[in-house]
Amino acid sequence: MLPDRHKRRRLITQLPGTLKARLLDEPPGALLMDLDAFLQHVAAGLGTHTSGGKRAVRIVYRALREAVSPGELAKAEAHLPKEVAGFLERAA
Repeated sequence: MLPDRHKRRRLITQLPGTLKARLLDEPPGALLMDLDAFLQHVAAGLGTHTSGGKRAVRIVYRALREAVSPGELAKAEAHLPKEVAGFLERAA
């Protein structure tokens, strides 16, 4: 999501423990996709339908808004496709 490894690390260090540890161990990567593909990708990873993926993304995004400073979250959101960012804004 964030192309700069230092920015990515700054964002990750604000996350809760288990999530933080897992993401710090993973190499950065990016998946370029539109909103529908993104929601289907999340849903497939959870073994559910797109509606379940939408629900999960909304829940995770709300948790991120609580855990991450507004400035760091805004920097991450700036790298999202506009359609995905719009969905997240409506989910907040």
